[in-house]
Amino acid sequence: FCILLLIPAAASAGGKPTIAVYPAMLGASIRNFDQYSLDLQELARRLEEALRATRRFSVFERNETVLQKWKLEGDIAESGLARESSTEFGKLNNVQLIIQPMVIEFGLGSKFVSIDGLDGMYKRTDSGRLTVTSKVLSTTTGEIKYQITVEDEFNRGPTVVEGKGQIGVYPKDWIGLASRIGTESASSIVNSIFPVQVVHYQSNMLFLNRGEGGGIKVGDELQLFSVGDDLIDPVSKENLGPVEIPIGMVRIVQIKPKTSTAIPIGDLMIPPKPGDIVRH
Repeated sequence: FCILLLIPAAASAGGKPTIAVYPAMLGASIRNFDQYSLDLQELARRLEEALRATRRFSVFERNETVLQKWKLEGDIAESGLARESSTEFGKLNNVQLIIQPMVIEFGLGSKFVSIDGLDGMYKRTDSGRLTVTSKVLSTTTGEIKYQITVEDEFNRGPTVVEGKGQIGVYPKDWIGLASRIGTESASSIVNSIFPVQVVHYQSNMLFLNRGEGGGIKVGDELQLFSVGDDLIDPVSKENLGPVEIPIGMVRIVQIKPKTSTAIPIGDLMIPPKPGDIVRH
């Protein structure tokens, strides 16, 4: 028991935000998911694995009983339960951020087209699509800090088959969609919380602090922001965060294990400096 009590303290001491992935939900428009007998929570598990692989977070160990108890029902963006439930969960479990994944688009199946001159023979095309919105809540305020929407799809075939009795999609196709969605969602969340930053600028090249597996790829075009001093509310004295001024666009031209290189697209308003930010 004493060892378990020390685990949250150790995670906080490491300086990483503690994050929990709530059970995945189906959006109100999803009507046909149950007919496939698929495990919806595969999506939450894959997202959790991807977040852990980034090494940017201390991930709350998945406990289905605990998470189901604290699951936020309905649209948490408008639910009055969001602030109360997430804040209480955070206090009891030492969790700073909560992610609620919701499926907003889903399709999985096969399409059959008859073949002229071949009675009972068809060309079968298999396809699937998945769109997931993940809302990241702060357990301190209960407010949504980030909202990430990621989509993925596949198309396979056509394959000549006899009859329409067998579709060509399988549970592994669902697992593949969930895995890719989880990986891309985790990268987007990391880039929102830990922005890609300029570490050096020389000879019209920007050297960035994000490398392989960091959610960017060669050819990506990103917006460049010059980061200035913090804004302070003159009335409340609250720190509103640093000023960010868009100064142009850059293109990723090289990615290494821990860094990447970008070049400006056209002219930049001012030369970039270390600490400036690039975003999709």
